[in-house]
Amino acid sequence: MTIVKFLGGLGNQLFQYAFYLALQRAFGNVKADLGGYESYTLHQGFELGRVFGISLREISEFERKLYLPEDRRWLWRKLRQICGTKYSYMEEKQLFYFDESIFSKAAKRYYWGYWQHAGYIRLVEDELRRKLIFPPFDDDQNEKLVGWMEGRNTVSVHVRRGDYIGDPLLGGICDVAYYKRAIDYVGHAVENPVFIFFSNDVAWCKQTFAPYSDVFVG
Repeated sequence: MTIVKFLGGLGNQLFQYAFYLALQRAFGNVKADLGGYESYTLHQGFELGRVFGISLREISEFERKLYLPEDRRWLWRKLRQICGTKYSYMEEKQLFYFDESIFSKAAKRYYWGYWQHAGYIRLVEDELRRKLIFPPFDDDQNEKLVGWMEGRNTVSVHVRRGDYIGDPLLGGICDVAYYKRAIDYVGHAVENPVFIFFSNDVAWCKQTFAPYSDVFVG
């Protein structure tokens, strides 16, 4: 059996789901570890189910202890030795890297990582396109927005703040100057573009990008 640990917000979960499906296609018996989401408050928990109606085969607490080296008591160490899971834990070694060797041989593995590479997506692209379908809107706000968008050249602008501000790895990726250059580029490349800003800090976006749009979604 192979286990994939799911962690982070929806974006990370989508990458992990592609990795999960790729392993499932290669080896068959794959389960998900969703432990920790009940107390995870940084984002909105496990969102693949809520947004796309996706359900995964989850591991039991027994399987978690059998595959993870955390419990060092003699009984669990012996069970791991007997069941061949003593060295099953494998953490992603390099970010943004496609590790093709993972698919070379079936093994009892517990994978922890983000798996953010198009290589994993390409292996199951057809299946992802079938399964990642948004459900119909069931609230007035979204229905009105969709109706307003029809017939317009809408451009989605994603502005993530919050936990990304000040992050040494991610905080400087998209500064205000970057957004303004991108908006200017699209303005010349697309006929009558209408920019819709999606953000976890709508107030800041309205203050910063008011000249470019009057549609802001939180």
